[in-house]
Amino acid sequence: MSDQTPREASSLPFDPHAFACVEDANDFLLAVLDCLDCGLIALRPNGEALYWSRATEALTGVSAASAFDDPPGERLYASSSLGTGGLKDAVEQILETGRWAAELDLYPPDAVAHSDATSRGAPSTPMRDHPGVASKRLYVERTGLYDPTGELVAIAGVAMDVTAEADLMGQLRASNERLFNFARTSAESFEGPLRGIEVAALGLSSLAALDERSERWIGHMVTSTDRLSVMVSDLLAYASLAGTQTGAEQVNLNDALNEGLGAISAVIEDTGTEIQIGRLPTIQGDRSGMRQVFQNLMQNAIKFRRDTIPCQVHVDAEAQGASWHLTFADNGMGIDPAQRERVLQPFRRLNPDLGGTGLGLTFCRQIIEQHDGEISLSGNGAGGTTVHITIPAYGGSQLVADRRAAANLQTERQPYVLDAQEPADGTLGHLAQAPPGSHDRVRPELRADPHLLYQLLVGLVQNAGRYAMTVATLDNDIVMFNRAAEESLGYTAAELIGRHKGVDLVAEESASAVETGISTAASGKAWPGTVMVRHRDGQVFPVRVNAAPLKGPGAQPVAIVGLGYDVSFEVRLASQLEQSNQRLREFASATAHDLAEPVRTIRRFSELLAESGDWEHDSAQLIETVASESAALDDHISEVLGGLER
Repeated sequence: MSDQTPREASSLPFDPHAFACVEDANDFLLAVLDCLDCGLIALRPNGEALYWSRATEALTGVSAASAFDDPPGERLYASSSLGTGGLKDAVEQILETGRWAAELDLYPPDAVAHSDATSRGAPSTPMRDHPGVASKRLYVERTGLYDPTGELVAIAGVAMDVTAEADLMGQLRASNERLFNFARTSAESFEGPLRGIEVAALGLSSLAALDERSERWIGHMVTSTDRLSVMVSDLLAYASLAGTQTGAEQVNLNDALNEGLGAISAVIEDTGTEIQIGRLPTIQGDRSGMRQVFQNLMQNAIKFRRDTIPCQVHVDAEAQGASWHLTFADNGMGIDPAQRERVLQPFRRLNPDLGGTGLGLTFCRQIIEQHDGEISLSGNGAGGTTVHITIPAYGGSQLVADRRAAANLQTERQPYVLDAQEPADGTLGHLAQAPPGSHDRVRPELRADPHLLYQLLVGLVQNAGRYAMTVATLDNDIVMFNRAAEESLGYTAAELIGRHKGVDLVAEESASAVETGISTAASGKAWPGTVMVRHRDGQVFPVRVNAAPLKGPGAQPVAIVGLGYDVSFEVRLASQLEQSNQRLREFASATAHDLAEPVRTIRRFSELLAESGDWEHDSAQLIETVASESAALDDHISEVLGGLER
C-alpha cells in the first residue's frame, strides 16, 4: 500500500464500501470485465501481457495463455497496420501526452502466413484483399498506469470493432468520388466540342456582311457559348475538390478570412462594403479551402446587396461543445425561406441577371462537409441573409482516425496512479463472483498478489477508453461509474453512486428501450441496443449500449453491467452517405438540365442560320461546325437524363 493519502471515494469508479475483502473485490471486477464486449488488455511497457480479457480473445483470436507465453507486442503487431515500432511509439506518446490512439486493420493470427511480411513486420498487402481472409478495423486506445513515484508500470488498452463504421466511410468516399467523377467527366466531355463551337462562333461574329437578324442570332450563340464555357470551367474546379484532403494543419480562421477578403479587396473598396469581424477560432483543417469559403460568401453578399443602403457584413463565432458555430450575416436582398435550401444545390441562381453559374454556395457546402461540418441559411433582423457554419474544432471526415485521436488527446485527464485504497467492509461483499476461467486471463504472478491485482483492475476499469461503464443492482442502484461515464455524461461518480436510478440519464424517447434492456439483463441475457442519453448540460446524443447480467453464486443475475459509447459519428456517417447518394442524383440532374439550356440555344440558332439563306463556303462550314457539335452535346445530355430517369 502506498504511503500517500488514500484516494477519496469519488476518485474510485465504485462504492468503496461495496466489498468485504480484497479478494471479493477482485472477483467482482473480473466478473465485470468478463461482461464487456470491447477488447481490454493490460501490458507492461515491454509488451508483456498482464491481463487479456474474454472479449480480446474473441476479437483477436489469441488466447490469454498464448499471450502470456508469447508477448503480443510482436505477433499482433506483425498482423496489423501498426508495424514493428508500434508499442515503442505508443509508450513514447503515452509518456509525452498521456494517451495513444489509432485505427488499424487487424488480421487473423495466421494471416501473416498469407503475406510476404516478416515475423516482425506488417503485411505488405492488406489481408482484406486476399480471398478467404477476413480482417477487422479496430479503434485502439492506450493509457498509462503509473506507480506513486510517477513511473509508467503498465498500459491499459481498449479496442473496439469499427469495421462497420470504416465500411460506411468507404461507401461515403466512393459516393463522393462518383459525384466528382461525374462533374469531371461532364466537363471534359464538353471541352473538345466547346472549343470547336467557340472558334466557329467567333469566326461568324467577325463576318462583315451580316443582316440584323443574323447578327442577333450569332450574338445569342456567342452569349450562350460564353456561359457554357464558364459552367464547364466551374465544373472542372468543383471536380478538383475530389482530390482535396481536409488538411491536418491548424488554421486561424481570422487569417483565412483576411486572405479571402484580400483577394477581392478592390471590389470591397469600390462598393463601400463595411465589414465587422469578431474573434474567430483556430480549427484543424484546410487553410485554402476555408479561405475560398469566406471569399465566396463575401462575393455573394456584395453581389446581392441592396442599392439603397451600404452593404454591411458581420462575421462572428461561438463555441458549441466540441464544435464552432460561425455566422456570416449581411443586410442584402435576403432569400425567400422556400429557396434557402435550393440555393445550396448546383446551378441554382436566384437572379440570372446578376451573372454567375450558381456553384458558389455548392463549393462552400462541399468544403465545409469535407471538414465534417454543416452549412445552412436563415434570415436576420437586418433583412438580409445569415450563413450558418457548424464545424468541429478537430479535423474532418476524411481524417477520421487522426481527428478522433487528436480529439481524445486534447482531453485533460490526470494520469491514473495505482495506489487505490483498500476497500472497506460493506454490505455487497458477495455481489458477484468471477466466472470460471476469469483468473486465467490474469498473468500468473499477479494472481498471487491480490492487492496489486486489485489496483490493476481498478486502473483498467477507469481507463476503458471512451467506453462509459456502469454497474447497477437489480433495483437500479448505481454502484460503479467510471471516468469515461463521468466525461461523457457530465456527472461524477460521487454524485451518482448509491442513488436509485441516479439521475435522468436517458432521453424520454429511449426510456422504454432502456427498460427492455434492464429487464432482459435481469433475466440473464445480454441486451444490445442504441439509446439516446442526456448530458448534464441537456445535450442529447446516441449511445450504443450493451447491458449484460452480472452473476453471483448459483449463476443468478445480481446486477447489470452497462457498457456504452457515443455513436454520433457513425450515425452521422450513415446520414451523410444517404445525402451524398441523393446529392449525386440531384447534381447530375441539375448539371444536365442547366448545360442543356445554352447547348440547345446554340443548336437552335445555328440551325436557323443554316436555313436562313445562302452562305459562302467558309461561313457555311462554320455554321455546320456549330450545329454538329451542339447536336452531339445535346444528344449526350439526353443520354445522361435518360439514364437518370431509368
